[in-house]
Amino acid sequence: MECIFCNIAKNKAEAEILFEDDNIVAFLDIRPVNYGHSLVIPKKHYDNFLTIPKDELEKVINATQYIAGAVKRSMNADGFNVVSNNGDSAGQTVYHFHFHIIPRFKSDFTLKPKLKSYGEGAIREFADEIRSFNTRTSTMGKKIRVLVAKAGLDGHDRGAKVIAAALRDSGMEVIYTGLRQTPEMIVEAAVQEDVDIIGISILSGAHMTILPKIKKLMDEKGLDDVLLTGGGIIPEDDIKELKKLGVGELFTPGATTYAIADYIKDWRKNNPRK
Repeated sequence: MECIFCNIAKNKAEAEILFEDDNIVAFLDIRPVNYGHSLVIPKKHYDNFLTIPKDELEKVINATQYIAGAVKRSMNADGFNVVSNNGDSAGQTVYHFHFHIIPRFKSDFTLKPKLKSYGEGAIREFADEIRSFNTRTSTMGKKIRVLVAKAGLDGHDRGAKVIAAALRDSGMEVIYTGLRQTPEMIVEAAVQEDVDIIGISILSGAHMTILPKIKKLMDEKGLDDVLLTGGGIIPEDDIKELKKLGVGELFTPGATTYAIADYIKDWRKNNPRK
């Protein structure tokens, strides 16, 4: 009898697919511990954790980290389990290696979970919700590296930390430099960390001084394939002027972290590093 997961990987069996590339497919479990419970599998068949080659395992782990962020955010979960059952006694029922991603909430944790059933049509609604948090472009290869900095004399960094956390959840590597960074410090850190994106949080009103200075230093360092973006309380007329100087999108209060993450990923897709 052919493996059901192999059939899903070959599009011979139906599943609510959350992500797919040449090597990996992720989809919703039809008998979830919690809604949003997802499975990540290699397309090639390996019975369990001990039989999958290390290079293939790495691909599955990278995809699992990627999908876990989408599941956690879309389900508003407090946490999640990443589980691989191996063998009958461990609860393995399909002998095709896979990871479970199970969203968790403070009110529902139990070592003996009660499985739920999706109502008619509900499984697609949950799949659509997770897919909406999944990125429109894959970062399965080299992760996008983002430098997040607070420029100038602004002493409040809660918003910058929220952005940094959201970008990490979306699969990026984030370096947060902290408060009161000068343009020189920011650009030097970007060079040292070999980042793809520089994200500036600025609420002090000095954006027309600091952002052009950072862009000038970036040009001098040859960082013409690195995006300078950011956000703060910035008037629309100033945003237009800064964009003329080569600054990317600038986000004002009310912008969602998902919009910021999608913009960065779309920009990187369309502007690969040289």
